[in-house]
Amino acid sequence: MTHLQKIYNTALLRPFYSTQGLVKNLKYPLVSPFYHTVSDILLPHISSLYKVKSTPQFISDLDFLLQHFEPVSIDQVVNHELKPDKPYMMLSFDDGLKECYSVIAPILKSKGIPAAFFINPAFIDDAEWFFRYEVSWLIHELKTLPPADSSSCSVIKMHEQESMRLQDTLKNTTWETRDNIDVVLKKLNLSREYIRRQTRIYLTKKELIKLHQDDFHIGVHSMHHPLFSDINNEEQIKEVKDSFDALHNIIQPKCNSFAFPFTDDGVSSKQLKNLYNEATADITFGTSGIGKDVELPHYQRIPMEHNKIFSAEKIVKSELLAYKMKKLVNKA
Repeated sequence: MTHLQKIYNTALLRPFYSTQGLVKNLKYPLVSPFYHTVSDILLPHISSLYKVKSTPQFISDLDFLLQHFEPVSIDQVVNHELKPDKPYMMLSFDDGLKECYSVIAPILKSKGIPAAFFINPAFIDDAEWFFRYEVSWLIHELKTLPPADSSSCSVIKMHEQESMRLQDTLKNTTWETRDNIDVVLKKLNLSREYIRRQTRIYLTKKELIKLHQDDFHIGVHSMHHPLFSDINNEEQIKEVKDSFDALHNIIQPKCNSFAFPFTDDGVSSKQLKNLYNEATADITFGTSGIGKDVELPHYQRIPMEHNKIFSAEKIVKSELLAYKMKKLVNKA
């Protein structure tokens, strides 16, 4: 069941359950909501992927979460400082986007909320971009290009049919077919260097160091953000190990934390253990909602961004209800 299906399927049940009541049914009293960014302006590199929450919407989410959960840091989770009879939340942010420093961190500091930022070291200082951000930026560019029969003085004009064809190509791009991006760039007579000159989207090394100095936890999200089920075991280990090595060249985190890019689906238990033994991970995270591995410090997280804007109350209660129903089914 996808996270959107959880939200829709539990709509009729949510009013009959309180958040406090649902939390009591958790085997381990930790929820881990995660975001990517917060912005009050359109972000072309994300606009085709999901809806970004505005500052007021994000603050409203935090107020709800603080009402029901005590915020904790990754270090507290690693050190087993959580009591079983108390509900906690661990907040995190993926991809290391620049708003983590300029927008999110100031809000978190004002509310006294610890958080983890999971970064892809290859993307620091916009040295590279995650391929899906390139895709979204190009789709936005195609949507805003003047049609071929317009009187615009723009150098690039395009027939609507051709534009739609290229947009469809981009939308279907995966890690394995990311060469599609080069095809579209060539068609538009653009380069990756040109795109990166238009806007900065990632944290700089200096901002990353400052976040670390401000006691925010910095973890890794792989080097290049592949879907792990699309790459072999050796490549998985290399992505994680290289990202830890790159991070340690910048800062010295108290523990090695890793959040799977996209999802941990398709990663075997044996391979998960290898990430601890060979890639020196201390704690890892998936994206399946709520739950913890029986043997390993591997936790699931709750995605807070979708193709529609939902409040934290709707999302978290839906995940709690889905967790409760799954437990009931497993007992039957």
